[in-house]
Parts: sequence; C-alpha cells; structure tokens
Amino acid sequence: MAKYSDEFKIIDVIEYLKGTLGYKLLAIKFGIPVVLLRRTTQKQLVMEVTDGIAKFINLSQLNQHCI
Repeated sequence: MAKYSDEFKIIDVIEYLKGTLGYKLLAIKFGIPVVLLRRTTQKQLVMEVTDGIAKFINLSQLNQHCI
C-alpha cells in the first residue's frame, strides 16, 4: 500500500468537507480506492478534532490561571 503525504490527506478532507463530491467521486478524482479515501478522511478528521479539543482545553486552563 502506498503512503500518502499529510498534505494530500488534508486536501482530501477539505474536498470532502466542501460537500460537492462524495467519497466515490473524490476517489475517482484522486485516483485512489474508495475504502482508502474514506478511512484516511475519517482518521484525519478524528486527528483534527482531537487536536482542536486538546488546544481548547490547554487554552481554557491557561485562561483560568490568568484570572
């Protein structure tokens, strides 16, 4: 299985979130299997959400200490 760059994965997620194309059409557009696109997109979204929550929690804790 070929490895794809983080940049490519982020482009996939952005294209998916635009909502104009579903997994099947995006897979055709990028020339990758649908299963791989779906798995990559879901993993990337989970990583982004988890990272965002962690940053929010750290910011909230920092704000509590500054008050």
